Amino acid sequence: MSQKNRSSVVHALVVHTSAVHAPTVRARARSLAGRLLSAGAALLLPSVAFAATLPVQGTLRTPGGGPVADGAYVAVVALYDAPGAAKPVWQELQKKVVVSGGFFAFDLGSATPIDDKLLLAGTPLWVGLQIGGDDELARVPMGGVPRAWHAAMAAGLDCSGCVTGTHLATGAVGSQHVAFSFAGSASKGGPADEALHAKTADTAKNADFAAAADTAKSAGFANAAKQADSAASAEELKCSGCVGLKQLAPDVANGFVSTKGGTIDGKLAVTQGLDLGASLIGGGRFEAVDVAKSACGAPELGRISVDAANKRLYFCDGTKFRKLQWCTGECKAQVVVPCGQALVDDCGDPGTCTGKGTLCAPGEVCDSDKCTGLGETAESAVASCKVLLGAKPGTADGSYWVDPDGAGPKPAQKLPCDMKGGGWTRVAYDDFEASAAGWTPGPVTSCGAWGKVLGGYAKFGGGAVTAKTFGDLPAHTAARVDAVWVRLDSWDGEEARMKIDGQQVWSKVGVHTGGDGHVCGADNGWKDELFQAKGELAHANATLEVQFSSTLDQDPSDESWAVDNVAVWVK
Repeated sequence: MSQKNRSSVVHALVVHTSAVHAPTVRARARSLAGRLLSAGAALLLPSVAFAATLPVQGTLRTPGGGPVADGAYVAVVALYDAPGAAKPVWQELQKKVVVSGGFFAFDLGSATPIDDKLLLAGTPLWVGLQIGGDDELARVPMGGVPRAWHAAMAAGLDCSGCVTGTHLATGAVGSQHVAFSFAGSASKGGPADEALHAKTADTAKNADFAAAADTAKSAGFANAAKQADSAASAEELKCSGCVGLKQLAPDVANGFVSTKGGTIDGKLAVTQGLDLGASLIGGGRFEAVDVAKSACGAPELGRISVDAANKRLYFCDGTKFRKLQWCTGECKAQVVVPCGQALVDDCGDPGTCTGKGTLCAPGEVCDSDKCTGLGETAESAVASCKVLLGAKPGTADGSYWVDPDGAGPKPAQKLPCDMKGGGWTRVAYDDFEASAAGWTPGPVTSCGAWGKVLGGYAKFGGGAVTAKTFGDLPAHTAARVDAVWVRLDSWDGEEARMKIDGQQVWSKVGVHTGGDGHVCGADNGWKDELFQAKGELAHANATLEVQFSSTLDQDPSDESWAVDNVAVWVK
């Protein structure tokens, strides 16, 4: 044993009754010792010691309560005449005490014989045990029965001539124990006058001691029997189970718990498990500890504790403490289970519920068992750009999947969203690169570097008007139209105009001296120019008419206009 375990080994020492010449007594005492050990007692049983050896057995435990490592240990065992005596009255060195599973056993006196006089002196004795270099363990008192070995032998006495006068106490045999017969002699005491009863002699092998042996079972050992309190008590050691609590000293007897009840005052250590069978536990409670600072490894697997701080119950699974809580077995809602994970009940048991969870981070939707950002796929399409902006504030301008009618017949579309403007959704767009469908009139011309436009040089001049009605708009509360107005040639303060449903929402005055120079009008030194037209109004109708016009009063070959990139937005 290492120094760090010194003074911290829990031990249980049991000295079994044993005598080379009394095997029956040995078996009974061992049975008793086994019962005492099962009650958790650490004690010294009395021993019959005809051969002056006492079998010793016990257990060695680590500070944690488990058995010490298997192996051979050196032990010093000693007898003391007082619990605090400085010097022993006898001691011996056991060089090899084999320990297995914490259990050890050896014969006290096998290395250094014990003098019988020491056991029969009547002086109380205490046993001390020292393992290796550790300090001596707490001394254990030795009972009185080892000093009654004479009576134990007397109980089984069956010999011829083994009891002599030296074994008889003075006055042990009197005339009442001997019968005489007188035959043919004038005086008592003649050779033929006295005759021992042959029948009694045949039975006891010695009629002189028959009566005394019948009373004390052995007059020669009567004094030794008195030291064991009574010869009758010594005689009872011949039976199995005859030693009860009344034969034990009060301090020893009081250490036992009856099978019918009782109280244990102090901590009960059980090293090999406690099997309660069908018994009930009443009034018990779990240990209160600081769970955060308590060990939870393989040795603590199965430990249940109450956290002293939060008063919650915890279970050690061999790696860490897990918090215990009540559950009802009800299936969790999809919206509280992560997207794609199988639904479980609130106890966490799989296979008890059907379906999968749909929980995603804010601004995401569960699509095909995966969380997808709103508007990033057709399956995660939103009703409008305004809805998307509300769900994910700070969303940048761009194109997102929008499905205004939701589960309706119209498929989702990827549409531009003006998030900086508050969540506008662009529902229509004409760039006139292919046609001017729906516009009346709808001439399309090429305007140099500006590409194809609606109208243009020599097409739209004084009095010209073009319009288009956009239908099947999604639900909205406001409408907006963006367009590019193309001013061509000799404008001298005339006004360009745009209307939505007949209401003018935009206008701008144009002058031929401004702009970018000649692009597609008449090449006569006048400058052409682009205007950004934008107008909005409250609107909720499913249709919307866009109209473009001007206040020009000249022929289109002198001053003209066109429009391009017309976009209709709603929100």
